Amino acid sequence: MGESDCFLLVPGGVPHTFGNRSPNPARLLVIHSPGLDPYFRDLAELWSGPEPPAPEVERELMERHGMEPA
Repeated sequence: MGESDCFLLVPGGVPHTFGNRSPNPARLLVIHSPGLDPYFRDLAELWSGPEPPAPEVERELMERHGMEPA
């Protein structure tokens, strides 16, 4: 791994988030078990519009897929 690469394991049920505080582009590889493909498919659709979705709309999507927004 490079100088700014890292690995993080988040156990199930632990609140977490991620972000890029750098002005440089970032890449993220997320592996979920069990898989959350339907959630990420819906999330991509939600964010594909001309404006970002309202936070409450994104929270509803998370809840619909079994997540508990903090």
